[in-house]
Amino acid sequence: MVDDDLPERPPDPGDDATRPEDPSSPEAAQVVTFRSGHRAEIVRGQPSESLTLRSRDGHCMLAIEITDQGALLRLTGDSLEIAATSTLSLQAKHLELKAGALSVDVDGDLTERVAGEVRREVAGGSALTAKSVAIEATPGGVAITANDDVDLSGERVRLNCDDPPMPLTWDEFQQRRGALAAPDEGTDELAASHEKSSPPLPEDD
Repeated sequence: MVDDDLPERPPDPGDDATRPEDPSSPEAAQVVTFRSGHRAEIVRGQPSESLTLRSRDGHCMLAIEITDQGALLRLTGDSLEIAATSTLSLQAKHLELKAGALSVDVDGDLTERVAGEVRREVAGGSALTAKSVAIEATPGGVAITANDDVDLSGERVRLNCDDPPMPLTWDEFQQRRGALAAPDEGTDELAASHEKSSPPLPEDD
């Protein structure tokens, strides 16, 4: 028998039906399972919301987290590939690349522009191979320091010299030698005028 005159029981603070909704508390993840066994998890709440794609064994393959600062994207896998038929552009205030090994293959030209300084540290050896190499320091200088020998090997090693390059044929070489052996008219005229203006030297007794 129920007495209708009994007072109503006050609501229990722990009752889900009467608990005020806290917008900052995350909701339980909504899970969508695909036929392949992969599943997608959606979590709503604050301060962030996320969408996570997991593999059959539960590993995260793709995660998108949306925060007040922006979106955070994570990709995880044994192999990832990004392909663009025209242009791929990456812009960031700070960019970091970390890898066990790095390979860069460029079919065309490579241009680097650095507004600040460049520092390279190589634990092993370093080699540069090119058709021609030009090093210019403007307005500073070039300093080479080695703990061992410094070797310079070339057809000719020229220091502070503006000589023309090596002749390509024997005829060009002979022409250069002939030009050097031919008397200079200006030099001969200067020598003759010097002899006329100079007084005769005294004869020895």
